[in-house]
Amino acid sequence: MNESPLQPRSASVRRPRLVWILAAIIVVHGGVRLWLITHNEVIAQDGTYYLQMAKQWSTDPKGAMKDYVVHPGYPVAVVSALWLMTGDSHSTDLDQWSRAGQAVSLAAGILTVAGVWVFAGMVFGDWRIAFLAAMLFGLGRKFAALGAEVLSDSLMLCFAMWALVAALAAAGRLRHKSWGMTGWAAAVGVLGGCAYLVRPEGLVVLPAAILLWAVVKLVRRGRWSIMLSAAAVAVLAALVCVLPYMLTVGGLTAKWKMTEFGVGGAGPVVGTDPSAGHETVYPVESSVAVRLVGRFFEAQQPILASLTCVYILLLAVSRLGKRTESLRGAVPPPGLAGGLLIVVCWVLIAPLIALRYRATGAMSHRYLMLPAAMMAGFAPAALVSLVRLGGSVLERKGPSRFTRFLLPGAVVVLSVILLVHTLRPLHTKQVFAKNAGLWLAERIQPEDALLTDQFYVMYYSQARKGLFLEENSVRNRLARNPELTRLKLLQNILERGGDRPFRFVAMTGRETDATTEKTASLLEGLGFVRVAAFPCISARGAKAKRTIHVYQKKPTKGSDRIPTTFPPDPL
Repeated sequence: MNESPLQPRSASVRRPRLVWILAAIIVVHGGVRLWLITHNEVIAQDGTYYLQMAKQWSTDPKGAMKDYVVHPGYPVAVVSALWLMTGDSHSTDLDQWSRAGQAVSLAAGILTVAGVWVFAGMVFGDWRIAFLAAMLFGLGRKFAALGAEVLSDSLMLCFAMWALVAALAAAGRLRHKSWGMTGWAAAVGVLGGCAYLVRPEGLVVLPAAILLWAVVKLVRRGRWSIMLSAAAVAVLAALVCVLPYMLTVGGLTAKWKMTEFGVGGAGPVVGTDPSAGHETVYPVESSVAVRLVGRFFEAQQPILASLTCVYILLLAVSRLGKRTESLRGAVPPPGLAGGLLIVVCWVLIAPLIALRYRATGAMSHRYLMLPAAMMAGFAPAALVSLVRLGGSVLERKGPSRFTRFLLPGAVVVLSVILLVHTLRPLHTKQVFAKNAGLWLAERIQPEDALLTDQFYVMYYSQARKGLFLEENSVRNRLARNPELTRLKLLQNILERGGDRPFRFVAMTGRETDATTEKTASLLEGLGFVRVAAFPCISARGAKAKRTIHVYQKKPTKGSDRIPTTFPPDPL
């Protein structure tokens, strides 16, 4: 009797074939990310902050770790990539720095896809599910975008996923009571330490691995001496990686810096930290659980996350009792170690995200990307389960040739949907801010100070002095002082410039907005003249949704007014 095409087959795929299939998947995902890179005119706002740290690192590594709140792993990788690409780690070309950051994310994203493939294969013991996990999750919009962005997430995911792979391999050695576990434990420590040096949440993989090994020891009756030795090796390996950074910043991680400005205090703070201004507890708009689930759906892609929920439901129902025994054969279960590792990571990560949300009001899909990658195999497992159930229904009515095409057809349709959704340029609505910054870069002098509410303007202008009005910080100040308005706050900042008066002001508004006109009147009264306007043109018409108005203090004869229709956004 021939094996049904709907039955699992994990060992029947030969290793050379595995390598070729994985290589094809990597080529597809690499092409998707290269397309996003070549069609992306503006990097992510947080990326500008990483590049600023990378520039300082190239000349002052110790100062960069002390002056910036982010961990140094990604900026160090960017500096290294820039040196490999250009032979110069001190370039002043912003585009070269951006390409170096994107190259790091691209390489890390591809390696993460391979890590997802190995991890899913180890969790389910079915390489078909592993391939589908790598293919489908890699085509997700948010994950694919990280591989084309100047952001640290892709590099952290790469280290973390391979650390989790090493943790599962170590657990396998522990079950066989092999001292070879210590080698895998050392890999967990090094990779987990590197993940932490990129982003602080990367260190979660180390305690998760140790907890996994402890449970495996209790369940499988391994040797305590091997388990404890492996845990000690992992911790020591991680400390070797992270201790220099901890000693430099004087703690587990750098403290978040605050930006004080407005009424009271010692005047406006000159700086360009996009994370500044988080100085009070934000009101929580929705429950943490609802926001957490929503961000997970965003990270894994809504269709894949829905399939993940379907798989969890099918798995739970299939384990209810004898009445659902027929369902068990259709639902591929995760292995004990893999399933336990996923649960442990969720238990460690979810409270950290919730606490940060309570403190700052921020919860990005990027914080949930590691759990989403770990559960990448759940969506294809749901597809396999549904196809088996559907095939069994068709076979009851008689032999059908269509059953063998159900799974490939579903995968092709889903891949096309994901690909169409993913192949959209990133940050197209921020090109106008970049153009304003580039325009200022040609005119601003080293001694000129810039005030702006757009961080892209601050970055691309390369202003050495200035103040970035971070939106959350502005709202924070207004919430604490009901009598204060945005206009009054702006006036206070401009009037208290002291010995460093602002030469340029670039504020976002609308062409017909009353607040914009009031701002213009205020600035004109303080000796500023509007010299340029950069609109964000809508793709559906010529109407400008937002416009950056640039003002100059006592403009010189060479400061020509720029038409408001220049330059248009490529939408």
